[in-house]
Amino acid sequence: MRPSETTLLILGIETSTQRAGVALSRDGRLLASAALGVGRGHAEFTSPAIDFLLDQVQIEVSELDAIAVGIGPGLFTGMRVGVITGELMAYALEIPVVGVSSLDLIARQAGVAPDPVVAVVDARRNEVFWACYQVDESGPARLGEMSLSSPAECARRARELVDSPIFAGNGAIEHRDEFVAEGVSRFAPPATAFPMAETLTEEAATILEGGRQAPAKPIYLREPDAEINWIRAERIGAVTEAAS
Repeated sequence: MRPSETTLLILGIETSTQRAGVALSRDGRLLASAALGVGRGHAEFTSPAIDFLLDQVQIEVSELDAIAVGIGPGLFTGMRVGVITGELMAYALEIPVVGVSSLDLIARQAGVAPDPVVAVVDARRNEVFWACYQVDESGPARLGEMSLSSPAECARRARELVDSPIFAGNGAIEHRDEFVAEGVSRFAPPATAFPMAETLTEEAATILEGGRQAPAKPIYLREPDAEINWIRAERIGAVTEAAS
């Protein structure tokens, strides 16, 4: 089943950061949305929230034309919750599933032409995921690749790509002092700090209407913390064994 030619009903699932959310839109018009408070469990929120939205607008899940999911970079566990949920629903309903980067969403939320934007997501361990965007009337366009670095390196490298950018996202808020120390003076409002499911459905509609491909493949710019800790434990064990 492909999206209808006369209407486009999209379910958006954004769980790549601490603030999870779901939204329903039809032809680019928001019908309903729900968000999870920062720090609460994504898995416990997502499926009940989807059921709640469908019930509120009296829409059957079989009426969906497409599903959009946030693909990070961001929290490994949270991101997997959204992607797996979206893929399973899309498979069962035989409808498309579209993936959109969390950085792209933040840039769209914070971007005001003609000011360039640096979208920044906190990656923990004093690192950030980030990307630069040029913004015009049609929206943000990413410049170069997404990156993982310290906040200080992010600030220095971003200024090499664009002049006087606006720094946006929860990473810009969390590491504001470090960015200010590097000469950053322009920050987006806190309301744009987290990628929102409402923005996700808008972006997905644009992608689908344009006939573009956007696979729901999670973006990992570094290995999950659990895997890193396992590797460290193995190395420590090997060193201990060699020394004994």
